[in-house]
Amino acid sequence: MTLDASALELRTLIERAKDAESDDANRIIELIKRLSVGLIVSSFLFSLLKYAASLYRDERQNIREADHSEDIVRRFCVALESVEDVKARQELAERFLILATERNLRPLSDAPLNSNASTAMQGVVTELVGLLKARNSVSENKSPPTRIE
Repeated sequence: MTLDASALELRTLIERAKDAESDDANRIIELIKRLSVGLIVSSFLFSLLKYAASLYRDERQNIREADHSEDIVRRFCVALESVEDVKARQELAERFLILATERNLRPLSDAPLNSNASTAMQGVVTELVGLLKARNSVSENKSPPTRIE
């Protein structure tokens, strides 16, 4: 086979390919293939977007709950520091524990604590435990305290 014969054969094959490409039935089939691939890719990307949105929504809800819990604890700390009477502090501690139990307060587990805040909170927690131990040892048979609203 010579070079001229190969070139002639290639020209005829190119002309046949152009004729087949210009046929309407082949265009429709190619268009359907491209649309189906586009639909599959877009549905996959949509599902990824939906998954990312649900992760964001869950994380945002966890942050809101942790902020709410932190706000309640901060209010308790301020109230505990402002009360000087031991009985009133014990009552406040009991009400806080009732509120914390009812609302299932929980901290954001991976939130970093700075050293000043953690030292202050350790003091508050130590005092809270001491108040509750003293309260329980003094009056075992008292009715439960009223709720904080």
